[in-house]
Amino acid sequence: MSIKDEDIDKLIYNEGINPKPLNLIQKAIKKNKEPLKDGITYDGVLVRVESFETKKGVPTLSYVYDVNGVEVSDMYYFSIYSIQGSIDRLIETLKKFDFDINLQTANEGVESLAYFTKYLVGSKVKLIQTTRETEKGSYPNYTISEVTKLVSKED
Repeated sequence: MSIKDEDIDKLIYNEGINPKPLNLIQKAIKKNKEPLKDGITYDGVLVRVESFETKKGVPTLSYVYDVNGVEVSDMYYFSIYSIQGSIDRLIETLKKFDFDINLQTANEGVESLAYFTKYLVGSKVKLIQTTRETEKGSYPNYTISEVTKLVSKED
């Protein structure tokens, strides 16, 4: 049985553990697990929809895709500073899945958006990575360029 990075991250968050910086071997392993390059179109499969709050209480919605055995997360943060941009980007992404956000699908906020879109798991997509550089580090972002196989509510 292998432990996933996400499980470790959840344990660290829940237990309030401050992780040590990665050693050189861990950095090399992590680099091998992140083969995506900016600007290249990859085939992926939506494997999970998650909603949660960050440590600072910011509601977050994440669409997790499997790309050649590597999980990547298309994250949407709903802080007071980023909510409109995140909603606009989410609306554009979900249109590609033939899903329209409305007041009813967002009646409980992030949790209901996750609930109403979970049926999309299994859909196949083409996605592109772009990396955003900040003073605090590099952050990969993903854009769904096309949905190649849509899973419907009836599947």
